[in-house]
This record gives sequence, structure tokens and C-alpha cells, in this order.
Amino acid sequence: MDLAASATFVAEPEEEGIMSKPPIDPKEKFMNRTMIINIALGALSLFAAVSATYLFTWFGNSNLESASRLTMSQTVAFAT
Repeated sequence: MDLAASATFVAEPEEEGIMSKPPIDPKEKFMNRTMIINIALGALSLFAAVSATYLFTWFGNSNLESASRLTMSQTVAFAT
């Protein structure tokens, strides 16, 4: 696991009353409607951010030759 991600789990404070909560229904689907909507919105926003930076770089550097423009646009999109 990534050390930065695991450090947040170590530093996270414990939830109050976690042991007094009832167990989750085992028949409940893991990926419910709310989770699917959140995943779809996250994917859509990531797609929009990467596409916007790619297109901004592509059209913003029209004075470069095509190969350099492509490489720069792809690099910026990857970094995003």
C-alpha cells in the first residue's frame, strides 16, 4: 500500500460509538445506487479535467509543430 495513503489511516481518529452500531445487512449490495452515482460523477469530473487541460494545451500552443504539440498536450493531461 502507498505509505502516504496508509499514514492517513493511522492518523485518523476513532469513530465515537462504532461498536454500538448494528451490523450491516449481509443481503445489502456492496455497490448500491449511491456508490455507483458517486463513482460515475468522480469519473466524469476526472474526464472533464483531463480533457480540458489537454485541449487547452493543444490549442494554446498552436505555434509549435504538431509532434511537439501532441507530446506537450499528452504530458499535461497525464500530469493532471
